Amino acid sequence: DITELNSSHITMLGRSAFYSSRLKHFVIPEGVKDIPMECFEECNYLEDLVIPRSVVRISNDAIMLNSTTLKVYKHSYAEKWAKERGFIKLAIKTRNNRREMLNFLCKNNFNFTYVEPKEDVRENRIELERDIL
Repeated sequence: DITELNSSHITMLGRSAFYSSRLKHFVIPEGVKDIPMECFEECNYLEDLVIPRSVVRISNDAIMLNSTTLKVYKHSYAEKWAKERGFIKLAIKTRNNRREMLNFLCKNNFNFTYVEPKEDVRENRIELERDIL
């Protein structure tokens, strides 16, 4: 079973592409437009799934997850889809050197949840989340 995958070369997802996989983390690459039926169904090990802004269609049964954190962009199609299906948290990752983004997130009730340190503190990766309103 696949537990890790470099997704940077993926340009589209197929039906049941990751059905029942053992992936723990997955980032759908920017440019992918569609998440088809059963793509992430029965993915019981998946801890977080990042959906880019480029996704404009998600099949109703594309993502059937129990305890996965769905990471989407504010005002994106994926955020709207998540809200309609009862997801309760919105998570985002940014860098310490993106001050305008950090200010925006803090003003919009995001809380810091994790910092991934880098050699240059300005490059630290910062994860934040908030409840979906």
